[in-house]
Amino acid sequence: MKKYLLKFCFFIVFITINSFHAQRALYVDNFNSILGDKKKEKKLLDFSYENDITTLMLYDLHLIRKRMPIDHSNKAQVLANFISWAKRKYKIKKVIAIGENSEIFINYIHEFNQSRNLEIERFNAYNIEYNYWDIEKSRLGSYNCENYLRKAKVPCTQEGSFNYFMQTISVLKVLSEEANYKLDIEAYLDSFTKNQMSKLKKFDIKYRINA
Repeated sequence: MKKYLLKFCFFIVFITINSFHAQRALYVDNFNSILGDKKKEKKLLDFSYENDITTLMLYDLHLIRKRMPIDHSNKAQVLANFISWAKRKYKIKKVIAIGENSEIFINYIHEFNQSRNLEIERFNAYNIEYNYWDIEKSRLGSYNCENYLRKAKVPCTQEGSFNYFMQTISVLKVLSEEANYKLDIEAYLDSFTKNQMSKLKKFDIKYRINA
């Protein structure tokens, strides 16, 4: 897995490129600092085009949600325009939304997709990236425990964190089934046990594995 460092005007964005079913995917961090600035958007898309990127995977949607709420159509259109521009002009085949909990998908990402009348303006897939494998982040008082597990009434243990991860996948599968358009569900895995993978197989979704 290769990592590229791009310098834009006044900020740095880290991007990871990997191969996935013969396609090159670009993980875009700090996307909130890019969206809405045409020069920065163009630099990102130029880089994608020049490096044969066909899939964009976007972080920071929880921050974009604050700047560009769904109930403000003009602001939400900025995100739709970027997705459309990437597909029409830069040969991007898929734009994927990344989140770490079901709430951001239900109350923002999916609402955004459902509000789009044009297929070209929608996200093509939802990717859950929740680090259940990090034992420290699932202990009492940790980030996952305080932000997600307690609220979901799930034990603050690694097992509880894994179960929360599976619950989130189940929610995303429901969103996909309810959509009247093709919507893929994916999950990122950094590490896993044989037993965990046997449980994850039932979801029949795409897994992006850190190699």
